[in-house]
Amino acid sequence: MELVSRADLLPDFAVEHGKVSLAKLLEKPLKGGISSTRAYPPELADLIDKGVKQGTLEIINTSSPGVNLIAMVSLKRLDYTFEFPIVSAEIRRAIPYSTVLVSVPMMENPSLIPTGIYCPRNVWGRQMAKRIDTAIQRLASKPEPLLQLYRNQEPSYEPQLREYFRERGRARIEW
Repeated sequence: MELVSRADLLPDFAVEHGKVSLAKLLEKPLKGGISSTRAYPPELADLIDKGVKQGTLEIINTSSPGVNLIAMVSLKRLDYTFEFPIVSAEIRRAIPYSTVLVSVPMMENPSLIPTGIYCPRNVWGRQMAKRIDTAIQRLASKPEPLLQLYRNQEPSYEPQLREYFRERGRARIEW
């Protein structure tokens, strides 16, 4: 995940070597927002809890965390939120916000984590999960197009992604 904010606030974030420290950010009088329906990386969990307790991070109930929270940042209802780089880039591309938004990697989130979507535990959900898994395995066996997406966002993740795709391409899930 990366921090998403308005470009005019970037000087307030004390960016070092292209990354921002959430620990230092929580010491500033800025208002961040997180989704009540999203899981955040374990490396950020303690800092997020701290921000919520001290009132610098607000938990927002929303059905579409990415779009809604980024819109709140654009409208100056929040100063920042967190989003996956590919998701925030797509949202910014698809929705012409009137303010310039930027994404900045966080120092405390150095590794990638697997994420996913929820499929209900019924016949439809099982079929959908199987279709998604089959597509992921197919893509993971020839990962160059996917790697190119990430290369444009954050090139330092490429070694982790190559390893993930190598392992994921071989994994077989029993249905």
